[in-house]
Amino acid sequence: MFGIFFGLTTYFYVTTMIYDPGFVPKMNGIAEQKEAIDELLKLWKFDETNFCVTCMIRTPLRSKHCRRCRRCVAKHDQYVPLPIDEPLC
Repeated sequence: MFGIFFGLTTYFYVTTMIYDPGFVPKMNGIAEQKEAIDELLKLWKFDETNFCVTCMIRTPLRSKHCRRCRRCVAKHDQYVPLPIDEPLC
């Protein structure tokens, strides 16, 4: 039983390290950024969970800004910043 759980844990850990978590695409221009900000203000959702002030983009759920990559990572809960990932960042 232990071997099965250890094998599954190792498999999922390696899978998390290998696959790309994806990045949130940047907006095309200032008008699109202003429109996103206005929409969030209207919905009372203009906060750090819905908008990245560093990238100036609207962020989906589970995404956060990575200081090393200087981009918003789409699935940050599966993001493993290791030295192996440096060329990918």
